[in-house]
Amino acid sequence: RIIARTERQDIPAEAVKAPGGKARAGNRGYALVTVASGTICLVATLGLSVDLGRVYIVRNEAQTYADAAAMKAALELDGTLAGLTRARNAVAESTNRWHMGNASFTGTQVAFSSTATGTYDPNPHSGAGLRFVQVRATANPPLYFMPIVGQASRGAVRAAATAGQIPKTSFREGSFPF
Repeated sequence: RIIARTERQDIPAEAVKAPGGKARAGNRGYALVTVASGTICLVATLGLSVDLGRVYIVRNEAQTYADAAAMKAALELDGTLAGLTRARNAVAESTNRWHMGNASFTGTQVAFSSTATGTYDPNPHSGAGLRFVQVRATANPPLYFMPIVGQASRGAVRAAATAGQIPKTSFREGSFPF
């Protein structure tokens, strides 16, 4: 009996694949299983990347919408109920959209406060002293690959922004250079 010497152990020579010979019966299909499992992992990683990328883009779109709507609404505040109505209308008329500009934001919440860190009221009885507005936007982008692994078919993306009018009472910067 001939013994082939390898680095790990002694194995019979007939178990070693000779040039042009056939592989051992126990090794058949190993490459197929390895390639198949590797392909599944790559496709799953690609799907996760696509879905998370979409959620990230929608998050940026929602934050941009909330920022712009809050600033536009804050410009309308003048201490009256008519100013609050104009502020709500400014948010409703915002042209920013999500889903690459194809879907409008629905269910946007608008609330008002007299201080930046105070309690925000969505339906104040008076506009007196209200100088800050908070806009909350929500979008639910569809997910394509995550449902395959048992996750939800839609993601929940939320963004909020606060803007206000702060009177400038002193100009410490001076007039030079600007």
